[in-house]
Amino acid sequence: DITASADIPGLTVNGHSITEGAGGSGDTAWTATGSTCYLKGMGPYVVSGSATSSRVTVRHDCSVVVSNLFVNNVDVDYPCFDCDGYTVNLLLAGANAFTAGNGRPGIEVDATGNTGDSSTLVISNLTADATLVAQGGSNGAGIGSKPDIECGTVEIRGGIVTAKSGKNGAGIGGGNDGKGGTVRIYGGTVVADSYDAIADDIGAGYEGGQGTTLICGGSVRCQSGKSGPRPVNASGTDVYCVKITGLVLNVPVTNLVVDSGYPAIGDYGLNDVFPNADGNAYFWMPNGTRWFNVNTNHLWAR
Repeated sequence: DITASADIPGLTVNGHSITEGAGGSGDTAWTATGSTCYLKGMGPYVVSGSATSSRVTVRHDCSVVVSNLFVNNVDVDYPCFDCDGYTVNLLLAGANAFTAGNGRPGIEVDATGNTGDSSTLVISNLTADATLVAQGGSNGAGIGSKPDIECGTVEIRGGIVTAKSGKNGAGIGGGNDGKGGTVRIYGGTVVADSYDAIADDIGAGYEGGQGTTLICGGSVRCQSGKSGPRPVNASGTDVYCVKITGLVLNVPVTNLVVDSGYPAIGDYGLNDVFPNADGNAYFWMPNGTRWFNVNTNHLWAR
């Protein structure tokens, strides 16, 4: 049930409280030790509820729906969700908020997980208005790695996603002294915020090495204006942020068309792209001057 209420005490997996200790079978098997839930199959899983000092850790490549899931770990050194060396397809439904403990990211996507393999997280939306806010603890990324560890691969294809780091971490990417890893954005409405602008909004944590950032779609706002290194599109061309104004709140962006005779921008994904409260969206285009249309707005960029 993807409409599970946020007022469920504690976490539920596929409708069962983790206080039961274990549930499911085969692809949907899970166990719980204390306040940590382990997802042991391919899924699909639906995780819901409201909890403190809790975490979800995967133990297999899997598909997970987070539906009205609220986890606050400010009192413990836990991430809220840990990919731990596996590939996770994370589907968003309803409103979701993760607040990590000290030194941990809201969603942990380390390049060296439990298996010794690199983690991969793919985020998309199951419902059009689905949201995720991931807040890292001090020295942790919002979405990405803990301190001194390289970020794995973070891919965003949909959802209204806000990733805020703790001190010295990237919004999306490395924790303090953590390399940026690989970030790919194809859609969604994304805000990446490095707490105090010491680290990158998307990329490396403070004093961490650079990874790679690919932006081929979405509204992507770097709150502090820092993305390192320069993002590229699918053809490897450097892209730059173009702020689009005058859009209508809650009306999705459904078309982006460059006028004939002006430099093309290539395929650009618009799944789940919405303007913010100020009517702005943030698209990433190759350098050059061009006229283009966004919904009914005819705009000039240079």
